[in-house]
Amino acid sequence: MAKQAGDLSVRGFLADYFSTPDHWDVKTSATRVLRALNSWCYSQSQHVKEGSFVSSMSAMVFRGREAHLFHMGDTLVFRLRGAEFEQLSRDHVTDLGGYRYPSRALGMDGSVDIDYTHIPP
Repeated sequence: MAKQAGDLSVRGFLADYFSTPDHWDVKTSATRVLRALNSWCYSQSQHVKEGSFVSSMSAMVFRGREAHLFHMGDTLVFRLRGAEFEQLSRDHVTDLGGYRYPSRALGMDGSVDIDYTHIPP
């Protein structure tokens, strides 16, 4: 189920983001699309007995010379400059009994808290 959620989320984000009005800024467009995807994934999870439509999601949108990073879940995003790695996101995990579980992932809850980072040129 997580693989399906991830695949559908990426395809859905790309299709829906490019369908948003041109006068919306990047943050507004991406946030609205990600919240809609989250609602869809969460509602699908309510109809299955085993598993859930939960996925980490990181999306980088380039507009002009600027980048906009949107992030949810337990993955990390890095930027490589020369031989230096710079961490751009933090993973959202909860430690329970020695196990790390994702938190704040797409589809995990009815609402989602999205990390947003604006990366100037």
